[in-house]
Amino acid sequence: MLHLIKYNLLVKLRNFNMTFWPLVFPLILGTFFFFAFGNLNDADFETVQVAMVQETSPNPLFSFYIDQG
Repeated sequence: MLHLIKYNLLVKLRNFNMTFWPLVFPLILGTFFFFAFGNLNDADFETVQVAMVQETSPNPLFSFYIDQG
């Protein structure tokens, strides 16, 4: 039984897709996320001014699509 498990594992490890995507890719992706977002707590962010524009009349094309419904 151990003989079958051993050779089944070796066959799966030789297949690149079976090795790379479940094992190696998450490690690479996690490393990229760590380097990209690891310093967010230490960074000094500036406040960004934002505004909301509210139109008094709706877009006629939007109203046309709503009516076609």
